[in-house]
Amino acid sequence: MTEATKKGKMLSRAQEKAKSYIDEHQVEKTIAEMLNSLVHARDPKPIIFMIKYLANLVTEQELDEYGIKVSGPVPQRVPIITFPKFEEDCNSLLKKHLTREVWSNMKKKSTTKGGNIQMCVKSGVQMPNVDIGLLATDEEAYKQFNDLFGPVIKDLHPKFDNRYSYQFADLHMEAFNDKLIEMQDILEKIKHFKFSTRRNFKSTPFAPLMTKESKLQVERKVVEVLGELYGQYTQLARLDEKEKQWLTSQGISVERDKEHDAAGINDDWPTGRGVFIHDQKTFVVLVNFEDHIELVILPEKGAQKDTIKSGLQRMIKLMQTFEKLGYATDPYLGNLTVNPKNVGTAMKLEVDFIFDSKVDSHIDKEVHDEIFYGKNIEIINRLSDAKNADIRLRSEQTLGPQYNEIIQIMQFLESVQSLNSIDYKPSDKHKVQNDYMGEGGLAQDNANDQDEQHQQDEEV
Repeated sequence: MTEATKKGKMLSRAQEKAKSYIDEHQVEKTIAEMLNSLVHARDPKPIIFMIKYLANLVTEQELDEYGIKVSGPVPQRVPIITFPKFEEDCNSLLKKHLTREVWSNMKKKSTTKGGNIQMCVKSGVQMPNVDIGLLATDEEAYKQFNDLFGPVIKDLHPKFDNRYSYQFADLHMEAFNDKLIEMQDILEKIKHFKFSTRRNFKSTPFAPLMTKESKLQVERKVVEVLGELYGQYTQLARLDEKEKQWLTSQGISVERDKEHDAAGINDDWPTGRGVFIHDQKTFVVLVNFEDHIELVILPEKGAQKDTIKSGLQRMIKLMQTFEKLGYATDPYLGNLTVNPKNVGTAMKLEVDFIFDSKVDSHIDKEVHDEIFYGKNIEIINRLSDAKNADIRLRSEQTLGPQYNEIIQIMQFLESVQSLNSIDYKPSDKHKVQNDYMGEGGLAQDNANDQDEQHQQDEEV
């Protein structure tokens, strides 16, 4: 073997090692995206732009450790994404509706805040096994990229008809008082409830597009409003394990989500994120996770008088409290969220019923169809213990023709009322989801002789 041949093989091995290193640390991809971002920005000082761009890819602790300090606005990342190729077993809505023609029509478009279709589909491209794979960068994304968002929303909300505008209305408890009075005799059967709603603020980038500065700005605004309430706001980095465990027991996650990682939502983690917990733990406010805020309403532990009426009062008061910051909305889609499955009311309502009857019967088909098909409310049969059975009702429909928060809540209350006359205990032939005891706080019984005439107006 000649020296030239040996040298050639040595160079080949060196090149392989270099390629392995580049691939392992995604150096080529990082530099390509940095240059792409620079070209989009047309920054007059490209070197400074690139320094800040690279510095934003690591944590503040890492910069401090190596004596590097960078301040000022952070450059916006613009990823390079060619037309995606999906595996045959991929069933995401992104794959279903993203054709080459749609991609070609949208790939050069952008919102005034800098959002583009590449950012919107980034999570679905990097994680092709997700159900949807499409997230909004800001309030303009739904219109600017309607060729893709439109059919995805139609699949997620089959009853939605864009010929009808969203029915915005003032949300007040007065709209439900008569119905709640009718329901006095059933309230004692409601063992647990959980309500949640999401909101983003107008003229503000959504999570996939937010810089560190914009996250901190939203956090400051929210904390200022929270100062009017009774409770404690804790930045995510300072949240202790005991608080995290309690949140987990209530089905509230504050951990990093892989889809959010892929979408860029978790950039700068955990900066600008935090959790407000009410003094009595009757509500939680999540700041800058998927949406700007998420409000979660819970029953007060040990308070037998804390019914769904009190829960609805808390939720409505909180929504009104934050409304002063201005919500991002659309005339047809209602309240705008990062995930298109939540647009509209952006609410979830959930209650657990307790039935102490030993009669082995089942939910009347007419009642079931009225609740499930008529009002789009999910019915989950569950087993609490050997003597009692319970049913969970969950309302997650957020968008429909001439729909709004009042209609969703009223349909939910009507569905709760429909179960009042049912003498129910699941038999072996009925599907039972045995997860009752796995959720914190659900095993505590309500007293049988509640004074339902006295309803305390919970002060937030």
